[in-house]
Amino acid sequence: MDLLKVWSVSGGLPLRERAKQRQAYGHQELRRWREFLGIPTYVFEGELFWGQDRLQMLEWRLTQKLGSPKGAPPKG
Repeated sequence: MDLLKVWSVSGGLPLRERAKQRQAYGHQELRRWREFLGIPTYVFEGELFWGQDRLQMLEWRLTQKLGSPKGAPPKG
């Protein structure tokens, strides 16, 4: 038995590494919780950012991946 195959289908891996059907289920659950709790929730490249205090972390990850937005004032 290949435990990695079983684990990936059962949802034991991080969301972005799971089988596609498990990813879809995970994203659906995140949407339900976000709507239920009213908490800002974002997923970027399979990484979950939830709550107002995580928006700076999300901004940092986006800038890391995509670079600074054009016309953005310099941070300092």
